[in-house]
Amino acid sequence: IFIDNKKYKKTKPPNRGRIVEPKGEYDDRPGFIGTLEFIESGDIDMIVYYDLYRFGRHHRVLGSFQTSLDIGNRARGSKESIQIWESAHKKPVSKIELGIMVTIGQEENDARARRIRLGKEGTLEHGRWPGVYDRLGYDTIRENGKRGRKIILGPQEEIDTVKAIFHWYDSGKSVVEISRPLRANDHKQKLDNNIK
Repeated sequence: IFIDNKKYKKTKPPNRGRIVEPKGEYDDRPGFIGTLEFIESGDIDMIVYYDLYRFGRHHRVLGSFQTSLDIGNRARGSKESIQIWESAHKKPVSKIELGIMVTIGQEENDARARRIRLGKEGTLEHGRWPGVYDRLGYDTIRENGKRGRKIILGPQEEIDTVKAIFHWYDSGKSVVEISRPLRANDHKQKLDNNIK
């Protein structure tokens, strides 16, 4: 029995290196990896999972599962293929069904990415920024009923700092030379607490 119900450290993007709750869209969950390794050994007759949506909600996860099934079935030689059973719906899942699910998942993922991109492009076309824009010398404001944020000039002190940076760069100073006086005067980036 393999269970993913505890937080773990991600080994792959997204959120690599962070401690996260296990989700069906992550293919690096410890229980899921253990399942794949066990399947690939070929020493298994059937896989039973509760619900495919809980088991894998991303084409990457289902694709990895399908690949491990292929490896496991080859390791079994002439024996019958590994069976898949979904207990929530009390039904077997065929390899063809799994392949269709992987394809549909890929299409849905691509469609979602297109929708997000079109939404961001539409926001930009209306003169607003789609998301956070924390940059030195600028602020953002929300306008009621409109998507995104309008970018405006920030505090005068930040504006003067940005102008100075460009002036130093135009005069031929290196990034290291520019960063020294900024660090000495304790200037901070908005996104990090350190000058990069």
